[in-house]
Amino acid sequence: MATKHGLTDSDLRKRIYLACLSPKIQRAILAGTFPDTISLTSLATQKLPLSWAEQHALFLHDNPC
Repeated sequence: MATKHGLTDSDLRKRIYLACLSPKIQRAILAGTFPDTISLTSLATQKLPLSWAEQHALFLHDNPC
């Protein structure tokens, strides 16, 4: 699948975690209320917790949606 879309396996693995972002965080990104200090690149390059509560604690502590 990665090769078909011009990605490396590593790139694909990084992006798969973005599919597990909580709906609350996804809405914040789309609404433009997600913290500006966190980029899509930074989200894609770290292993995100699968727990939505842990994601909220990491990213929304200063900016509740």
